[in-house]
Amino acid sequence: IKCPKCKTFCDPFPTSEKSPLNSKSIYSLTKQHQEQISKMIGETYGYDVVTCRYFNCYGSRLSLSNPYTGVTSIFINYIINNNKPTLFEDGEQQTLGKGQTFFDLVKAGGVTEIDQDTFGFEFAAANGPFKVQAEYATTNIDSNLNDQDVDAYYLDVGWLISGESYSKSYKSKSSGGKFDRIKPAQDFNPKTFTGGALELMAGVSGFDASDITSSSAGFSIASTDTNEADSWRVGLKFIPDANTRFMVNYIDTDFDTPINSTNDNGEKAINIRAQYDF
Repeated sequence: IKCPKCKTFCDPFPTSEKSPLNSKSIYSLTKQHQEQISKMIGETYGYDVVTCRYFNCYGSRLSLSNPYTGVTSIFINYIINNNKPTLFEDGEQQTLGKGQTFFDLVKAGGVTEIDQDTFGFEFAAANGPFKVQAEYATTNIDSNLNDQDVDAYYLDVGWLISGESYSKSYKSKSSGGKFDRIKPAQDFNPKTFTGGALELMAGVSGFDASDITSSSAGFSIASTDTNEADSWRVGLKFIPDANTRFMVNYIDTDFDTPINSTNDNGEKAINIRAQYDF
């Protein structure tokens, strides 16, 4: 955990029930007053009062329509429909290679009103062993102090060198509207060293938040962050069977301005990953 202002690491620690109450919202203040009123009545009329501070319960029988489940129900709905959950308002952007945080949004104390709108579109096309996929998203953050935009995009192309078909792996909208896992035409045979699928991928991506600087009103970033970044990547994936895959990716990222205390202008990384699902 990092301090949003100075970027130094912080250590979380538990809060004792004996800690002084310090309500920061009308909601928490009403809860505090309810506890105090209950205790006062108990002391006045001579009976014991126990205050229970319940938290939301989450589990396999969680209601997806209950408003108190919040983002949990949203994420679950994404997952059961075979879609990836989308994160908004975390204020951070990280590199694909080493996972460095290069953009961490900080809200100014004078911001009292925020109107945020996000627009995006996604495109994908496949023809036999070839596939192209792209996405663009723009967010407008209109506060009482400033009007700021954040744009991001990616473009990926793929080629199944071994001849399998992307189009055959596509699931219709009723089944999730996505490209499913690639199944090799023939599973890999370690004795003959034949079979399996081989996939070559390449892509570019970009992030532009030039409206947000270390001195901008409304929302800002630390002087050790950058508000623009671009990257390109190439990768090779070997798929022995439908449940196993081995991947190696090279990722090159450039920052518009150096980040962190080491003044990194970018990063180059090789990521290797093995995956098996059952």
